[in-house]
Amino acid sequence: MPIKDFEETYQKGELPWDTNRPDPLLTAFVKERNISPCRVLELGSGTGTNAVWLAENGFHVTGVDISPTAVNMARDKAQGLKNAPRFEVADVIAAPLAGGPYDLVIDRGCFHVFPLPQTRAVVAERIRDSLAPQGLWFSIIGSTEGPEREEGPPRLSVLAIAGTVEPFFEIIEIKAATIDSKLPEDPRAWACVFKRR
Repeated sequence: MPIKDFEETYQKGELPWDTNRPDPLLTAFVKERNISPCRVLELGSGTGTNAVWLAENGFHVTGVDISPTAVNMARDKAQGLKNAPRFEVADVIAAPLAGGPYDLVIDRGCFHVFPLPQTRAVVAERIRDSLAPQGLWFSIIGSTEGPEREEGPPRLSVLAIAGTVEPFFEIIEIKAATIDSKLPEDPRAWACVFKRR
């Protein structure tokens, strides 16, 4: 989806990916890996649901999104929180990610929106550069597994993911999952954990 379309989509409120609840894959990742509160960057933070959940659990969160409307929605959602996340408009392709180093970067469906391998490589490098040594990147990416579909996120193969991130990250885990959504059937996905090289 072109970047301008994200702003239009948020303005119209047509957000099949926004369930208004923290993503179960993210909450499981934090709990299963015993991730302690740390500095977190959420790339493509949307309306801020995941960032707010992390903040409520003691994390210090910065959320960035290309859509000013999404950022304003996220700021409204976080209003009044004691440990409120900071939300900013940012374009990961146009400029390096500010505010680092972070201990953890998360993205729930941001990495896969970039259709060209060379653009995804820029994103991976920017994420690597924003992380502290040994920092982790948790990414939920639309999967090529299963039948073709007309709705849902872009689809990447494990080979495409590995080929893009391996120069910058050690691949800790790529496991089959589904993306929690408002679609009739949750799209298949990869839940990925990468460690900065």
